[in-house]
Amino acid sequence: MKYYCRCRFAHKVIPFTGALVLPRDFITHNALAIVGRETFKAEDNQEIDADIALAEIEWLGERQTQRTIVSETDEAMSGTEMLIGIVLTIDYIAASVTITKP
Repeated sequence: MKYYCRCRFAHKVIPFTGALVLPRDFITHNALAIVGRETFKAEDNQEIDADIALAEIEWLGERQTQRTIVSETDEAMSGTEMLIGIVLTIDYIAASVTITKP
């Protein structure tokens, strides 16, 4: 059982565990393989099942395969798993975000 932060978009709950989250329409349109299903447990003990797909992505100049949670909304989120070993700089004055690999 995975625990997640519950995010609401358009009155739907989507699981956010730190993994990449992509909309089902995107998954289907790009013929990404569904490789399983996981159950996520919210802070209110609500359980939500979500399909898991594998996505081949280019991230900071490197191609990699990422586990992807299939969202039933049209929202996508970059998970914090993608930030492991990365420098994330948020400049509030310049209103910019920089992601670099050391």
